[in-house]
Amino acid sequence: GTLFPCAPEDSALIRAAMSNTDIRVGEDKPVTPGFLFAVMLWPDFLARCHELSEPDKPLEFSQRAADEALARLIAGNQRFTTNVQDVGALVSHTTHVGQPVREQEPFAIILGCSDSRVPAEIIFDQGMGDLVVIRVAGNVVAPSLLGSVEFSVIKHRCRLVVVLGHTHCGAIQATVHELKQPSSDRSPNLQSIVNRIQPSVQTLLESGVANDESELLRLAVRANIRASVSHLQHGSQILEKCISTEGLRIVGAEYALETGKVEFFTDDGDVSSSTGIEH
Repeated sequence: GTLFPCAPEDSALIRAAMSNTDIRVGEDKPVTPGFLFAVMLWPDFLARCHELSEPDKPLEFSQRAADEALARLIAGNQRFTTNVQDVGALVSHTTHVGQPVREQEPFAIILGCSDSRVPAEIIFDQGMGDLVVIRVAGNVVAPSLLGSVEFSVIKHRCRLVVVLGHTHCGAIQATVHELKQPSSDRSPNLQSIVNRIQPSVQTLLESGVANDESELLRLAVRANIRASVSHLQHGSQILEKCISTEGLRIVGAEYALETGKVEFFTDDGDVSSSTGIEH
């Protein structure tokens, strides 16, 4: 298959471009918008895909880079919870009208929930251009969101991806309610979100915690975060390649609305926060 989602008629052209093959398009084969998007607007995106296809290419990103990015997020959340703001982040939020447009250099990607109480730049005390933030109800992973993560990993060379869920998540609550009392008139678009969360919740319902709804919701939030992390880690050839050869790290995290603190799920299942490791 192709390295990233595209229309079938585009994929052959893109593969040809990646292999430096001449592309001739006649009147009977118009260049499609998807091809123009990939080849003309972001040639470095294709070049990066070509780099990833070279098995002997040396490592460019180290695990230390991902760890440093994670440390920046932890430090930023500590500032947020103590009502201290980084001066650089504060200045970046001021208007830049009339100034040259600078290239963005984000150090991390946040796939978070669309809940209005969880603005990633604020809770991590980061400036404009520091984070690539992708938001969707329930921090679920759908093809377009997966493609957005792939793009930023390649285009911006971010070493860290964080799936950010939060306590009292409405999407999780809606999924629990749907499983307990199925609805026949739900919007198909909303249902698609519920369907992506459902496997995590269903497993918990079958485990015997259904009678304790607060505990069920708490565990469901975390299970859903881990499910999205797993989807990112194993649902993309590009991300798998970057994880295995370039030190890309994908982790889960939970934001507590009650305290403002973010807890990070480490690779071995423990949880790290601004106050240390919880066992």
